[in-house]
Amino acid sequence: MATNDLQISVYPERVPQNLTVPSLAATMLRVMIKEVDGSGTKTGLQNERYFVKSKVTNLFILMPSEIYYGRVKIKGKVHKKCFDTTSFEVAKKKLKGWLEEMRGRPVNDATLGALAEEYAKRLQIQVDTGDIKPRTLNTKLEAIEQCKKVWQEVFSTGKIDAANYMQGGDHSKKIKLPSTLFNTQSVAKLTPTVLGQWRAAMAQAYAPSRVNGGMTVMGELLDLAVELGFLFSSTKLTEKLGYVKPTTLKLTHLPTVLKYHDLKTEIHSRSTKADTVFRRGLDDGGYKFEFLCCSGSRNDSANHLEWGDVDWARNVVRFGKTKRDNYSIPLFPELRDVLERLKKLRGGNPTGRVFRVQSIKRVLESACTAVGTPRLTPHDCKHYFATRCLENPQIDIPTVSRWLGHKDGGALAMKTYGHLRDEHSQRMASVVKIG
Repeated sequence: MATNDLQISVYPERVPQNLTVPSLAATMLRVMIKEVDGSGTKTGLQNERYFVKSKVTNLFILMPSEIYYGRVKIKGKVHKKCFDTTSFEVAKKKLKGWLEEMRGRPVNDATLGALAEEYAKRLQIQVDTGDIKPRTLNTKLEAIEQCKKVWQEVFSTGKIDAANYMQGGDHSKKIKLPSTLFNTQSVAKLTPTVLGQWRAAMAQAYAPSRVNGGMTVMGELLDLAVELGFLFSSTKLTEKLGYVKPTTLKLTHLPTVLKYHDLKTEIHSRSTKADTVFRRGLDDGGYKFEFLCCSGSRNDSANHLEWGDVDWARNVVRFGKTKRDNYSIPLFPELRDVLERLKKLRGGNPTGRVFRVQSIKRVLESACTAVGTPRLTPHDCKHYFATRCLENPQIDIPTVSRWLGHKDGGALAMKTYGHLRDEHSQRMASVVKIG
């Protein structure tokens, strides 16, 4: 068939969007595909395939399938890449990443370890500019370390040893793992299956709040990978990073009032003996246990409490080092008694930090074993304070919430301890007599 005999019709409705067709007929003739059958070679107009330029340089459309291809010439050699999409916007993003890779982008740095380093640098910049607080930086960096630890264990051993993540316990049995597998993990080779397996391991290793913090950080790392051109899209990957639903705190392990007094006596005795042996200021362990149970403060807040924060005249204690914002609480009678006894022990007019001992975790665990009560952590003292307050029907949840340092009007306290108020109400109902 002669070229002059070809009749070519262009139907506007068949021309893909974002297509320039100044010389469509000539293009069709140049790249016409020939069919071969048993009798020889012939031209098949009905099965023609041809490339057409889009309005973006290096981006072409294969007709009639309308699939986008990339084409670039580097050092005299032409390279092509099928993007497997008919979407112009998707193809344009894929083209950018492909061109950067072809032109020498350092794709070897596209690892989770490299992303984590860049992520940390950007967080520090946000701290320097005041966009986030330093504690947010510390929280996210801690979450990254937790992600690395679980990643290393699950992909090196195939399972999670809960003993490596348990609070307290025998620290000598906890294995310190390197971060090799996380740091060298190629971002381009991440799959939903891999992330799903890692998420399941995180749920085995940590509490829901820590798991969800890890999911947030991993999602932000993948978004950063997209921004830097290491990933085209993170949507399919982040689908496997769903948050874990927090479980309701049963708090059935908290001590009774009698067990609380037994623990108080046991910890005082053990702390005094430890100070006699080691001479390291461990004699206030019992006072710290009482303080945590009578104030509802966090251990870190108690560590940073100074005698100047105790306002005896106004009957308040101010906490300057907290998880969120500073707050103050009244000097409850039992709390005041604890501080007065400790003040007398310190000579009557002490200054500086109230407590010299930083952690009562180990002595609390050993005391629990001695008195026959379930294992407690210093944070359980906060729960004990809250439950004892809420068992008093004259104290409402918003008030307890403020004493715990919450700023949400009682929403978190209601979510955490609301079921305890209901249970106490049912117990009290059994003694109600009408008439």
